[in-house]
Amino acid sequence: MLIGTIAQANAACNASLVQNLVGTTATFNTVNNAIQTAGAGSTRVIEESNPIMTKDFVPNRLTIFTDLNNKIKSLACN
Repeated sequence: MLIGTIAQANAACNASLVQNLVGTTATFNTVNNAIQTAGAGSTRVIEESNPIMTKDFVPNRLTIFTDLNNKIKSLACN
């Protein structure tokens, strides 16, 4: 199990695989599916009313940007 965790942490994130989610609601299931599909090791959801985020670059992290209604506006690996 530890080997799988290490492999996932080092995996490359590919946001192009989840661009079809733009316009959908960022539910728990949608976010989890996005993580799996993009191959991300971690994620964060940033709502436009609270755009504060760290500036560190984490290549295997999927960042999901949402509007005030929790609709996905964009997704990026960073």
